[in-house]
Amino acid sequence: IPYNIRWFLIVSGRKSGAAYMAASLCFAFAFIGTRVFAYGAGLFDLWSSYHKWRAARVGLYLVIAALHAGFLLNLFWARKVIGAALKAVRGGVPRAAPPAPKT
Repeated sequence: IPYNIRWFLIVSGRKSGAAYMAASLCFAFAFIGTRVFAYGAGLFDLWSSYHKWRAARVGLYLVIAALHAGFLLNLFWARKVIGAALKAVRGGVPRAAPPAPKT
């Protein structure tokens, strides 16, 4: 929901207000909390039960490899989200919203 609110504020031309800052920071915290910490906890739990799936077929190992690739992708985006949040908190100048299409 913070991402949707943030998008609405951008397209409505209200990117420089306190509501935009609050929505952006809520999005950043939600992203980091779910995509880094919760996902990482899930991978930890997966490996703590390795004895249960050790004898699995190749297909399960491919799924587990894909889960790790997804975590790496989340870490890549988390770095960008953290950088943007730090820039916003430090007073970085937000980019102007794109102009609304003419009708």
